[in-house]
Amino acid sequence: MPINPSGRVRLLTRRRVLGALLLMISWASNISAQTGAISGTVRDARSGVPVTGADLTLEGTRLLGLAGDDGGFAFAAVPPGEYKLRVERIGYGTVLRTVRVVMGETVVVSLLLSAVPLALDEVLVTGVAGTARRREVGYSVSRLVLDDVTDRPATVSDFLQGAAVGVEVTGSSGEAGQGKQIRLRGNGSMLLSSQPLVYIDGVRIMESAFPGEVLPQGTPGPSGANVTTSPLDLVSVGDIDRIEVVKGPAATTLFGAGAANGVIQVFTKHGVSGPARWTAEMSQGTGWVPKFGVNGVDYLHLEHFLRDPWWGGGYEGGSASQGCVQDDARWDGANPSVEGGCSWPGAQWYQKYRLAVGGGTALVDYYVSAEAQDDTYALPLDQLRRYSLRSNMGFALTRRIESTVSAAYTNFWTSNTVSGRTTEGLLLGTMRQERNLFGSGDPRVVAGLLGNLSEQEVDRFTGGLSTTFHQSAQASHRLSVGYDFSRQNLRSVYEEGFFQSDGWVTTRLWDRRLRTLDYVSDFAFVPGERLGATL
Repeated sequence: MPINPSGRVRLLTRRRVLGALLLMISWASNISAQTGAISGTVRDARSGVPVTGADLTLEGTRLLGLAGDDGGFAFAAVPPGEYKLRVERIGYGTVLRTVRVVMGETVVVSLLLSAVPLALDEVLVTGVAGTARRREVGYSVSRLVLDDVTDRPATVSDFLQGAAVGVEVTGSSGEAGQGKQIRLRGNGSMLLSSQPLVYIDGVRIMESAFPGEVLPQGTPGPSGANVTTSPLDLVSVGDIDRIEVVKGPAATTLFGAGAANGVIQVFTKHGVSGPARWTAEMSQGTGWVPKFGVNGVDYLHLEHFLRDPWWGGGYEGGSASQGCVQDDARWDGANPSVEGGCSWPGAQWYQKYRLAVGGGTALVDYYVSAEAQDDTYALPLDQLRRYSLRSNMGFALTRRIESTVSAAYTNFWTSNTVSGRTTEGLLLGTMRQERNLFGSGDPRVVAGLLGNLSEQEVDRFTGGLSTTFHQSAQASHRLSVGYDFSRQNLRSVYEEGFFQSDGWVTTRLWDRRLRTLDYVSDFAFVPGERLGATL
């Protein structure tokens, strides 16, 4: 009887899959047999009631825990050895207990917390190889936790606005993709950059904004929308765990002379030991343009070009505005009001969709997220689309060595109506009326400016590998390797008949690569019970 080759392939494939599964089960069983476990309860030292929500940290590992409703907690698959178990809870004093884990056994501990009128000490990473409590470092660090904010900001710049003393966020507009300037100590120089250094999970990224013009100012041809996008605002806010800000002399001491304008450290989320935890988010928002004109011209004649409302109704252009355009196909379906005249509120629509998952074991943890954003603004050509992916993985290589790998990719696209003070801008063309480029204030004539396109596309990739060696309770070392890549493609188009009979297209491709290698070590000296120092 003939043999079916495809059937043989399927049989071999099944055998290989079965073999791989058996191998993984065997490996997991061996790991489980070679490790121990820790379990116990956390209770109030005075009343004996369970302390819910206490944070537990097994120092020297990536293991974190949280006491349940009954005060119980558990750490599984812990490598044998001696550990420091730290327990913290707001309103209670910190407890540090030494625990010895034996292979194949479960250590049971009972932890008692005493109430004290002090909050939980904040843990910092900036400037140290491991972690340190805020009061134990000799410099000022502003620690900003995203979960402490009631309303989640749209961008990182919005989050930093007024979040800490000395942090100044200025400059913005209604243009799609327009970034803001961040200053930690004001403008430090008239000639050099005043931007602070920016790190994400220990990897330095470009801190300056992307170019806003296709061609240098004064060069013939379309110059673009003059939108300067901030690379920090391309980071998904939903991925951020906290931000640490260093300013003043401490910044140059820790990060070198290049940090004279301060340092912003962004730390994204990581998985914690336990089953997979899924998070799905969807946000929708809208807005409209308020009246900004005078003398009966509510929108300075721009009402003819604002986006149509999607809910109906809206605002009239004003008593002194021109009549609604009704004899041009480009205004078909422009939402007539009940009285027959046009209404123009300048409707906007913002939407964002997000999916994330995190989890792990005592040896490996993971966090993966994906986000999509699609916004439309008031002017007819203003749009923004952003897609981002992030993956963070942590590995406990040994009891003293841990490593993290992070990678993030963002694709960012904007389309802008040419506006601003440029001669070919829509705003200037409408407000000048008969004194504009066309010598006419007729909106059907000015609408020719909408044939000019200005687009921007940005691709960004940031990856890093960081390894920490906990040499002892007094010494630790961290080595980080990072790569940050940015590519921007600017494109501006003048349609046929505008300035030139055959049209005009200008493009600009801009790249920025940043490779970093950072090594940090710290040593603690404890001469006495009440005296200590860190180098």
